[in-house]
Amino acid sequence: MTKFEPEQVHRLIFDLQYLRFAKVGSARTFLQKLTRDASELQPVLRQYPVVRYEPLDYHYVVLKYLSALTSELMEDLCSGSYDWRGIATAAWLLCLRPGADLTQALAPWTNTALEPNRWLVTLALAETNNTTWDGDPEIPHLLRSLRASLAPLPRPDFSLKKSPAAARLAGVAIQVRQAYRAGGLPAAQDVLRNADRAA
Repeated sequence: MTKFEPEQVHRLIFDLQYLRFAKVGSARTFLQKLTRDASELQPVLRQYPVVRYEPLDYHYVVLKYLSALTSELMEDLCSGSYDWRGIATAAWLLCLRPGADLTQALAPWTNTALEPNRWLVTLALAETNNTTWDGDPEIPHLLRSLRASLAPLPRPDFSLKKSPAAARLAGVAIQVRQAYRAGGLPAAQDVLRNADRAA
């Protein structure tokens, strides 16, 4: 079961333009453009969010989705529900914001991801672990430059909506914990039984 509304996750994948970073060559070209724009337009970029400039739209989209990046979102993207596009997008986001807390869902794909995307998974994990990546040495350099350009900018207050089933399950889990603390196992079991009847 996915944690976030699938429509919103599909929108994220579409907005991040997964085909632009699906292969090494296209990713390098895309990153060259992103880092060049971020460097040449740095005075404008620094004025975000007050000033927005169309050539920097992708940078703004990245900031938006980095705000929503959590281990739960990584789990959804890597769940298989969004096929290789989800895995590639998860790896791309991790490249743009490396974090050890975000790798658990992606790490198993190191050996099982389809060949065209495996490079991106290994790159994301190398960026997170601060290890050398065996591929094109220009790509990690470009990623570091892009991250440095985006780092000082404020992130928008944005998160993806949880799917109704996931939100309900989270609410039941809280009720079970509270009931267990107050009345032990029998009270927690009562909450679960009532939740099953209500479902």
